[in-house]
Amino acid sequence: MNKALLKPVFGHVLLSVSQLHGLLLFFPNTNSLTPKHTNPMIWNKAVYDTLTSCAALCDETATESSRSVDIENWYRFIFLNLDCADLCRQVAMLYVRGSENTRLLAEACIEVCEKCASEAREFNHEKAQQVYAMCQQTIMSCITILNMAPHMDIDKAPKNTPTSLFYGIDLRDALYN
Repeated sequence: MNKALLKPVFGHVLLSVSQLHGLLLFFPNTNSLTPKHTNPMIWNKAVYDTLTSCAALCDETATESSRSVDIENWYRFIFLNLDCADLCRQVAMLYVRGSENTRLLAEACIEVCEKCASEAREFNHEKAQQVYAMCQQTIMSCITILNMAPHMDIDKAPKNTPTSLFYGIDLRDALYN
């Protein structure tokens, strides 16, 4: 496989590095937490980067494809790219936040990425091949999320999130930067 196709595309990053670092300061190492509030996911920057890169590439590809002269042939590809971008972006946000729902969306993300990659393979276009390769990487990242830790029992899961976790976080900056 061409290594150039596997290179992540950076551009529309959801969080700046300083904002991401600030968020991570509020999510201490899981070993230091009490069992009541244990977060079973250990944060991996490569997973986050893959998700955000896929979102950026799929958004960019959908925009470029919508300018095509024969747009009728590209409809499904465009819509799948938009779906893929939205889902990857949402999984990245849940993942960085340590949400208990990350796995649920990661499963859906795998399905949408598979559809998007399958549709991309139908086109003999460089951008479509980049989408195919990026979706394959994203599928692997979502599998990594699913394999990070066993599912928490509903009885052992925290009933609510401590507000101290969100002290000092202005989500407007985190979500729209």
